[in-house]
Amino acid sequence: MKRAWWIAPCLALPALLLLPALFGQVLLFRDILHFTLPQQAFAAAARAAGHLPLWDPGRYGGAPFFAEPGTGVLYPPNLLFHLLSPAQAATWFVLLHLPLAGAGAYLLARRLSLSPPAASLAGCGYAGSGYLLSMHGNPYYFASAALLPGLCAALLGAADRRSPRAAAGAAAMVALAIFNGEMQALFFAAIFAGVLALCAQSQRARGTAWVGASLLLGAALGAVQLVPTAMFARGTVRAAGFSLEEAGTWSLHPLRWLEILAAVPFGVPFPENGYWGSSFVSQERHLPWAISLYLGPALLVPALLTGWPREGRRRALVAMALASLLLAAGNLSPLFQVWLKIAPLADRFRYAEKYALPVTLALVLLAAWKVEELAGTPRRALLGFAALAAALATAAAVTWGGPRWLDEIIARGLSQAEANLPLEAARAQLLGSLLQAAIFCAALAAAAAAARRNAAILPPILLGATFLAQGAHGLRILSFGDGSFLRREPAFLAPWRAALVSGSSGRVLNDGSCRYRGGGTGSLLERVRAFEWDTGKQNLPLLFGLREALGYGAAESARQLALVRGLHPSGLEATARAIGAAAILGCRGGELHVTPLASPLPRVRVVTDSGQLRAAILEDHPERVRIGATGPGLLVLADTAAPGWSARVDGAAVALRTVEAEFRAVDLREGDHEVVFEYRAPGLRAGALVSALALLVCLASLRRGSRWP
Repeated sequence: MKRAWWIAPCLALPALLLLPALFGQVLLFRDILHFTLPQQAFAAAARAAGHLPLWDPGRYGGAPFFAEPGTGVLYPPNLLFHLLSPAQAATWFVLLHLPLAGAGAYLLARRLSLSPPAASLAGCGYAGSGYLLSMHGNPYYFASAALLPGLCAALLGAADRRSPRAAAGAAAMVALAIFNGEMQALFFAAIFAGVLALCAQSQRARGTAWVGASLLLGAALGAVQLVPTAMFARGTVRAAGFSLEEAGTWSLHPLRWLEILAAVPFGVPFPENGYWGSSFVSQERHLPWAISLYLGPALLVPALLTGWPREGRRRALVAMALASLLLAAGNLSPLFQVWLKIAPLADRFRYAEKYALPVTLALVLLAAWKVEELAGTPRRALLGFAALAAALATAAAVTWGGPRWLDEIIARGLSQAEANLPLEAARAQLLGSLLQAAIFCAALAAAAAAARRNAAILPPILLGATFLAQGAHGLRILSFGDGSFLRREPAFLAPWRAALVSGSSGRVLNDGSCRYRGGGTGSLLERVRAFEWDTGKQNLPLLFGLREALGYGAAESARQLALVRGLHPSGLEATARAIGAAAILGCRGGELHVTPLASPLPRVRVVTDSGQLRAAILEDHPERVRIGATGPGLLVLADTAAPGWSARVDGAAVALRTVEAEFRAVDLREGDHEVVFEYRAPGLRAGALVSALALLVCLASLRRGSRWP
C-alpha cells in the first residue's frame, strides 16, 4: 500500500460514524439543544445581518456574547449554522471534526517518526476513542479535543523544522483553537508539545523555544478573541479560581479504568437510560462527564506492554499518561490538590475528568509505537492478549454468578441514575461487555500466534480490529435520535407570549420546576428532549427571539450570581420582580404555566421623588438602545450593565450608573431628551490590532521558508 493511503482508515472511520446523520438523524445528548442551538443560531443571525454579535440580550437581562468562551463567533466551522437548520448544523459540526481528529493523530504519529501503518492505528484509535466521542454533547469542547493532536503535530513541526514557515503554520492552528474558545485543550497542547520537544534527541532547547514562539505568535494571531475573553473572565465566577471541591467535580474513579478496556461495562444513558455506574461518579452527579473511556484491547495491550522505554519521547508519553490519569482522579488523588496550587491557571478549570483527554492521546500514541516493535516480537503480544483474555473471562464468570455485593452496587447505581433498566438486564450488560472484551483478546492472541510465522500481518490486523471495535462502539455512544419535535412549535411559546405585558422587560424567569415524568413517543432520550423543548428549558426560548431573566452560560457573572443568591430568601416572585422579569415559567400538576407578575417593572422608566415620568424605547438592538425620555430624574433601563456599555444624552457622553439589580441608569435634567446606550466589547479593538500585526508577521514568515540557525 502506498504510504499516503494509510491515512484512509482515519477518514473512513468518521465516515462510518456519520451514516445516521445522512438519514436525517441528529445528536441530542447533553448541551447540544439548550446551549449550542440557541447560541449559534443567535450568532448566525447577527453575522447574516452584517455585524458581530457582541452582546446577547436574551440571558441574565443581557450578557457579553462575543467575549464568552465557546461562542466561537470567528471559528470557521460555525458557518454551518448559516447553511443548515440549527439541529443539523450542530450535528454536522461534531461529525466533521472527527476526520480532523483522525488526520491530526495520524500526522502527530508521523511527526514522531512512526511508520504509516502505526500512524494509521493512532489516527483510528483517537478518532473513535470513547473519551472523544463522549464529548459530542459539548460541541465546542469536542472541537477542541478533535483539534488537539493536529495542534500538537503543528507545534512539534515548528520544533523539528525550526523555520518561520512552520512556526506560522503552528500559530494558525493555535489561533484556530482560540477562536473555538475552549482554552484547557490549548493548555494541554502546549504542555504535550513542549514536553515532547524537550525530550527530542537533539536541539532540545531550540526546539522548545520554537514551540514557545509558535504559541506566542498564535496567541497574538488570536488576540482579537483572546483579549476580550480575558477581560470578560475577570468578572466571572472563574476569576478567583475554583475551590478543590468545585474543580474536582466529576473525578474519575479508578474502577472506571475498566472502561478503557471493555466497551461501556456500566451501560449508556441513551437512547434508553441503562447507566448504573453512578456509584463511581461524583455524588452531586448521576452521570459521568465522559460516558465512555473506551480504547479497546487492540490499543490498550500494546500501550501497557510499553513498560518504561529508553527513548525520551516515549518515556515522556508514559509519564504524561500516568500523571494525567492521576489528575483525572480529581479529589481522589493528592496530586490533583498539589496541581491546583502550583500550576498557573489550573484552578480556573473544573471537571477533573477532562484530564482523561491527554491520557487518551498518549495511550494511542504509545500503542502505535509499540505495535511496530511487536511485529518483530509477536510472542509478547500473544502473551499479553492471552493473559488479558483469561482475566476478563474470570471477571465474566464472577459476574455470571451474580454475587450479592455486585447486585447491590448495580441496584444503587440504577437508582441514582434514575435508569429504566432492570437489575438483571444491567448485570447482563456488564457480562456481555466483559465477554466481548475477552473474546476480542482471545482472537487477537490467535492473530499474534499467526504473526509468529508472518510478522508483517500483525499491524494490519490490529488496525482492522481497532477500526471495527471503534466503529461499533462509536455508533453505540453517539446520541442519534429522530429530532422531529424540533420541526414543530414548542408548547411554551404561545403562553409565554400571551403572558408578556406591554412596556415590560419581556423577560421570563424559569423556576426550574418542569421535570419529565413520563409519556411521549420514541426512545427515552427523544421523549425527554421533546419534553424540554415543549417546556422551555433554559436558553431554548432564545431560539425564538425571547428573553430570559436568567439562563445558562459557560462563565456566569460573579456579581449577578451573588445578586440572585442574595435575593433567594425573599421568595420566587420577589426575586423575579427584582431582576426585572415580567412572568414566571414553571410546571404545576404536570401542566406548564407561564404566570404574569402583577405590575412588573417597566423595561425603561424615569424615577423622580414624586413618581415616574415618560420614557419610551425608540430603537432596540443588542448593542444599541435609543430612548426618548422626559426629565428631571433617574432614567433606569432594566437591562444588565456591564463593562463596555456607555451612555449619551442628547449626543453628549454622560456617566453610566448601575442601580438596583445591576440595571443601567443615567441622570436626566428637566425637559425632553434622547438617551443612547451603546456597547463595545472591552479589548476588542486592541485585540484586533494585535491580530492584524501578527497576521502580517505570519504572512512574512510564509515567504521565508528556510531554517533559522
